[in-house]
Amino acid sequence: MAAVSKVAIAGVGQSRRDSAYNKKGGWKSAVVEAVYEALKDARMDPSDIDGGVVNYHGEAYMGYGGIGPTLAEELGVTPVGIIPIVAQCTGGGITALTAWTQIVSGLHRRVLCLAFDVDDNVHILDNYNVSNDSDWDYMAGIGHEDVGSLREQAYYRKYGYDLSVAARWYQQCYWYANRNPRAACYRVPPPPMDVLTREVLPGSNNPALEAHREVAFTLGAAAWIMVPEQDAADYPHKPVFMTGGEYSVSPGLISKNYHYPRPGLETADITELPATRVAAQKAYAMAGISAGDIDLAQTYSPGLSGVLQLEALGICEPGTGGKFVLDGGTSIDGPCPTNTNGGQIAFSLTSGSDVGDMLIESAQQLRGEIELPARQVKNAKLAVCAGYQAIGSGSTVTVLTNQEG
Repeated sequence: MAAVSKVAIAGVGQSRRDSAYNKKGGWKSAVVEAVYEALKDARMDPSDIDGGVVNYHGEAYMGYGGIGPTLAEELGVTPVGIIPIVAQCTGGGITALTAWTQIVSGLHRRVLCLAFDVDDNVHILDNYNVSNDSDWDYMAGIGHEDVGSLREQAYYRKYGYDLSVAARWYQQCYWYANRNPRAACYRVPPPPMDVLTREVLPGSNNPALEAHREVAFTLGAAAWIMVPEQDAADYPHKPVFMTGGEYSVSPGLISKNYHYPRPGLETADITELPATRVAAQKAYAMAGISAGDIDLAQTYSPGLSGVLQLEALGICEPGTGGKFVLDGGTSIDGPCPTNTNGGQIAFSLTSGSDVGDMLIESAQQLRGEIELPARQVKNAKLAVCAGYQAIGSGSTVTVLTNQEG
């Protein structure tokens, strides 16, 4: 097989993000639904698949150490091996990178990428809270929610913002979800501004209600099929290519997370996401682009994490992400429409499939195939997807384009 430098997405599929529906069938039904929709989208048969990669969150509740054979049998692709990855909310990006490596190396030509999560075996925060340093932070009582709150409070204080930033961010995600029939919060009204900006104490920037922590937790699966760039024309849709990608990390312990020795990032503090910044720099160099070329972005939306990722991606300068959001920069007619499916706030937070959902949304946007025209980004040529792992200590950045050459 001739060497390739980029790969194409030939087909995409997603399960419904309806909790009542999913509880009837469980995670295997969601996985089958997503995969067979992707196969249909690419006009493929299961026998066409010759490689596979899967990500799921899974640490606390799946009970499947060797999930590959189970999935291969369930999906009808045996004896194709499906490589398992457990990398939390950025695992879909690592899945894409692994598939890219398989294709570029010549090992496989048609790789099934799968990412999924479940929502009902343990309380969702009991699972997420062990996703940072379980030996230290978790045992000291510092979980996901605590780190997110610390980061947000520091950002507000450092740059002089208030809760209106998060409120506008949340409402923008709902705007997109209300125009996305696949979203868990489709036609669900967004929390009103007076609720989103209510504080525990005046001037505290600490939300009084749980509205800032409300996200669309659902069981779900995302699937996409990757092929060599020279095969892209063999499939029915406008080709979308993955031209760059990287996975970078900083320490997973909050007390060490911002002592990062990389030149130029030594002074990073809790209001920054150095892992995303490093991954973006490498992914952009690989793709031969700059942040100014980006037409739309998908970031990890709960809290202010996605706003900080806009800064780490170079779409905004440090400290200006809040103003960018308040000024409508992430809206459909703004300079960088962001989380155009509704994000984890309003589309679905399924952890294992978060980046998979981002990739599928970006691919459909770049094809020009968004179901409701009000949500279609006009003349989009390039998209970037940023994953967020644990406390922001891991991140994948993936670059997609519909441009050949």
